[in-house]
Amino acid sequence: MQFSGIYVDVDLWHRFMDTYSESHIQIQNQYDCGNINQEQFRSLQQEITENHFPDFFIQEIDCDTKLISIV
Repeated sequence: MQFSGIYVDVDLWHRFMDTYSESHIQIQNQYDCGNINQEQFRSLQQEITENHFPDFFIQEIDCDTKLISIV
């Protein structure tokens, strides 16, 4: 089975990266200023990834048919 590629909406990707990066910059600043500890910093990073932007991360790829389903 051969696949030619995956389409990426570049405008959506740029908007996502701007928002995602800004979120991480904010918690990095809080950590650098001593307002949160390392455990809180890691917890916030995980929360951002899992709860705020779940639609932007591939959760599953199903290749059982001629079509690829990215969930």
